[in-house]
Amino acid sequence: MPPRIPLLSLCVACACAAPAPSPFFGDERYLVLGVQPEQEADRLEQQLVESGHALQLRLRGQHFHALGFRDRHGLVGLVRVVTARGIVLALDSDTGDALRPAVRYRLLAPPSPQTHDADGDGFEEIYVERIGGPTSGRCVLVFRARDSGFVDAVQVPEGYALAGGAHAREPALRAPAFCDVPLAAPDGGLAVPDAGSPAAP
Repeated sequence: MPPRIPLLSLCVACACAAPAPSPFFGDERYLVLGVQPEQEADRLEQQLVESGHALQLRLRGQHFHALGFRDRHGLVGLVRVVTARGIVLALDSDTGDALRPAVRYRLLAPPSPQTHDADGDGFEEIYVERIGGPTSGRCVLVFRARDSGFVDAVQVPEGYALAGGAHAREPALRAPAFCDVPLAAPDGGLAVPDAGSPAAP
């Protein structure tokens, strides 16, 4: 009988050490990392409208919401892209000075009303017209929206073809002149020439 006592004590100790079941078991299914893009875009739109901007265009992709705004003078110049990671692209107009040319940005409707993947590469694209800047003319910036929530600037290769082409809804995309864009910033972030302030309002 005595030799059984240590074994019994060990079993009791193991039972005491077992974790009690949590009343919140399974709640990890309801955890959400990042933001809800549509709700975040709604809040952003409201904030910018209240600050005096007017919505020019809003696009809803599978993994992004893009918003373009006009300023108090009716000029286009502000673009925001929201994904599950929050505001991942912010382009602001710049009035320029003696050393820096003025630049404005205009969010463009996709060339095809059926899809945001206008070049058929499997990723949705966002098109922004840059007005002014280094070339003092107009050109189109291309951004690729990934399912991971990142948005990359795209260096457009020669022969780049768009769905819709000459029949695109946006005149700027019927025979577009694409901007030259560095492939990556030195810190690994998004690189856009003369992108203005990247800060959210």
